[in-house]
Amino acid sequence: MYPVTLTDEYKHPNFQDTGYLGGWGIGISVDNEDPVRAIQFLDYLASEEGQILQNWGIEGEHYELVDGERVISEEEMEQRNNSANYVKDTGVGVLKGFSPVYGDGVEDSTGQTFTIANPDQIKDAYTEVEKEVLDAYGVEFWKDLYPQEDEFPIKPWGAAYNIPVDSSSELRLQLQRCLDIVKRKVPEAILANPDQFDHVWDEFMDELEAAGVEEAEAAYTELVQTRVNLWKE
Repeated sequence: MYPVTLTDEYKHPNFQDTGYLGGWGIGISVDNEDPVRAIQFLDYLASEEGQILQNWGIEGEHYELVDGERVISEEEMEQRNNSANYVKDTGVGVLKGFSPVYGDGVEDSTGQTFTIANPDQIKDAYTEVEKEVLDAYGVEFWKDLYPQEDEFPIKPWGAAYNIPVDSSSELRLQLQRCLDIVKRKVPEAILANPDQFDHVWDEFMDELEAAGVEEAEAAYTELVQTRVNLWKE
């Protein structure tokens, strides 16, 4: 993908830091018979050893150490990528939802990445054409073509997609109606004859307004403002 924007005054924000994303997690019940042990378990999941175990699995079973570096065989990677039951069958990654996790690119004490998505594996997955194109641009990864994280401020409210919307609310209905219109009218606009584009676009905008897009924008803005005010406290 390329970081294409409407005009050069805009920066593609794909790698903008969303800051803290509050969501579902895990708690310790007041009925827990051994809360200290539970905390020790969570501490282990957050440790370097626990993180490697969750991402890479067991040495000698899911990966090998070659010259001090973790290496996953082609056969094992094939299973990871194509077996729908890989997590269930192996346990690798099954506990990620219950503990903090390091993101791609973060290195452990040995200089290796905690996740298996390390730079070499990403480059190895590129096709020869992709490698040729990137080489012509003088970069190694597609990400290098994008504005980098340090070019944007950290969002003080996380990400809009992480703000819950009541499933029975009018906003949820408006969002679904607008999404249905977008999925139908955008392909129509792209495939239309050039002399019909403005007509299709005007229909597109009229349908969105009739579906309540302006009300939905106002409601979402209020949710964002509420999140900002809450997180400032």
